[in-house]
Amino acid sequence: MKKKLLLIASVVGLLACGGCQEIYMKARPFPAIHTDSIVVVPTTEEQPYETIVIPKEVKDPVPASELIEDFYYVPLETTDESLFAYCTRIERYDGKLFVFDAHGTKKLFLFDEKGRFLKSLGEKGNAPFEFIRPSAFAIDRTKKEIVIYDNMKRKWMRFTMDGDYIGSLDVPFSTYCNFQILPDGEYVTATNINALNRHLGPYFDYKLLYTDSIGKFRKAAYTFPETEHSALAYDPVGRTGDAVFYAPIYLNEVYTVTDTALQLRYKFDYDAFTPFEKEKMSSFESYDDYDNYRLSHTYVTHFAENDTHLMFVTSDKDDKRFITLYDKRSKKLINFTGFSNDTDFIMDSGSGLYSYQDYFIAMVHPLYLKALKQYIDQTTHYPIKEENKPLFEHIKEDDNLVAVFFKIKDL
Repeated sequence: MKKKLLLIASVVGLLACGGCQEIYMKARPFPAIHTDSIVVVPTTEEQPYETIVIPKEVKDPVPASELIEDFYYVPLETTDESLFAYCTRIERYDGKLFVFDAHGTKKLFLFDEKGRFLKSLGEKGNAPFEFIRPSAFAIDRTKKEIVIYDNMKRKWMRFTMDGDYIGSLDVPFSTYCNFQILPDGEYVTATNINALNRHLGPYFDYKLLYTDSIGKFRKAAYTFPETEHSALAYDPVGRTGDAVFYAPIYLNEVYTVTDTALQLRYKFDYDAFTPFEKEKMSSFESYDDYDNYRLSHTYVTHFAENDTHLMFVTSDKDDKRFITLYDKRSKKLINFTGFSNDTDFIMDSGSGLYSYQDYFIAMVHPLYLKALKQYIDQTTHYPIKEENKPLFEHIKEDDNLVAVFFKIKDL
């Protein structure tokens, strides 16, 4: 019942937030930006970057045992204080799991590496340490701090790794997307077209905005024009180990982000399909125009990279989706529509893909685990691993999502 209430509240909030935010933001003008001092970070598309050709062949569901080398589940403790509705980002760092729910509870939840609940951040209110609409988080690995962006307060809220409030920084622009923090302390924020950012002048169409460690707008990178109809909210910046990457949605490219350059890292060649074209981003005259184009073209949605592999989801015509695994050492890949169950492994790529060392991380709904157990009981073709039995026996459908860490075999 709690999850149903959270879902209803989330939908109502999503319907109302756009107009409320615009009214709220217009009442709080941005500080003047001295655009003559802004540096444009160059985008480099020179070698060495990899072009990965995506073949037309897509296999039907592949038995999990053929691709999964190792996996383990981390059930996230379910209490009144730790219950969340969605997971819009998960990260493992410093012996903790950070689970962010930007749509339902609008909180960041801290668990230990075994899934025991530690603390949540996101209490509503106007006190300095409270939030109105937290929408993204990042970890400052140099200062060892948690930073949460509040899209209504327009602040970066800083906390210790244990969740104690430190202070906040004003954000000199508006964004619906996420951000990361570079080793030198600069914040790199992804954005898209936003009428509130007209004060950025010639940098209005830049997609990555750099601010220094005290919140001053210093640099901009990666520009192309778009319309409000194609500017959907998404989270295009992420991490692989210590490196920050930028994967602009629809454009089938991944860049390495540093303080001095945006270096093309991977280019996905969808010539066997119908790839999304960058020059079309500014031509949509209505949402239907954009949506019809999107449904007839091919583009990468979720992307993650670990020490050994890439894993990404492709959206093809009519929203048909498939997964690609790419072995960075052998340069081999496989396209497939999903995993078939011949072990007690299950995942949901639709919940997002993340990485930790040589593992990928995904989230699993309790109903999926219950359905898998029922299938195993009926087929009796294989046993549940001993360490997974308590989870399969005791999980309830209204428990929190379960994190699954999995390692891919050599391809």
